[in-house]
Amino acid sequence: MPVWASGHRRTARRATAASHIADSVAQLLAHEAAARQVLREWLTARGPAGWGTLLPALSTQVSDGAAVAGPGLMRLVELGAAPAEVLRGAVPDGVIGAFAERALRLRGLPPGDEGVPASARAVLLAGELEEVSRAAFLAHRMTGADPSSDPWLPPELKEAFDHAAGGWPGGAAALLAALAGAMPGTFALLAGSLSQHPDPAVAHAARRARLTAQAAASAPHPKKKARSRSARPRKSGRRRHR
Repeated sequence: MPVWASGHRRTARRATAASHIADSVAQLLAHEAAARQVLREWLTARGPAGWGTLLPALSTQVSDGAAVAGPGLMRLVELGAAPAEVLRGAVPDGVIGAFAERALRLRGLPPGDEGVPASARAVLLAGELEEVSRAAFLAHRMTGADPSSDPWLPPELKEAFDHAAGGWPGGAAALLAALAGAMPGTFALLAGSLSQHPDPAVAHAARRARLTAQAAASAPHPKKKARSRSARPRKSGRRRHR
């Protein structure tokens, strides 16, 4: 096969892959737009009181069983329309507290007397780092590069993580542990890249936290025990005789 033909085929495969990725992104955005509309209509029908129901429902703890749907849905909710008192009540929440505080500050309002728990800040940061990572890998793929050549640690992710670690009490190692504890499923996806950090101490801490996150994400959740036959109530009534 001529060299030029092989090059054309590689170019065509890359263009096809880029087209598939673009279609997937378009579908994802369409689904997100539909989800935003559903939430908007739900809140419109219930008025301000609906926020008092919605925000606690989105505060889904990792240990509750389901995947962390709440923090994922928070980016679809227009918190700018939420009543300030409802947002202040959510600030101490261990999952969505940082989202509520940010919404208040963006409106120039004080978040209240209670501070945001470290776990809530870790939840927000995990989502932000995931978005940075996804955008960086997508941009790399859209250039038509071979997927196998994906960078282990995108420069954008390294920069975002280092910036967050610089302001986190205890530094990078403490932040990694907090991310793994707050969002184990999300962190398990980020840890592979962060374990390639040029700082050996950070890379080691990322690998160690990755094991913790994987164990937490795969841990079976307790199920209700089924009652035994002997524990079931017996039917009353006498047996019929012929």
